[in-house]
Amino acid sequence: MLLDATKASLLVIDIQERLLPAMAEAERVVSKTTILMTAARELGLPLTVSEQYPNGLGRTVPQLAANDAT
Repeated sequence: MLLDATKASLLVIDIQERLLPAMAEAERVVSKTTILMTAARELGLPLTVSEQYPNGLGRTVPQLAANDAT
């Protein structure tokens, strides 16, 4: 099965400042997500970054927010 770029997108969910410490291998998650975001941008895929309750949980971690081209 091949991916169809016209039907693909990347959704990054809740990688936020106060949630990051609770994630297993948090730095690896950020590193790999950065790679995925870069690849999506280079392939021209839509990229969406979502946040849950940013007032309480913080914004998307700066490393990823800086890579968010949308």
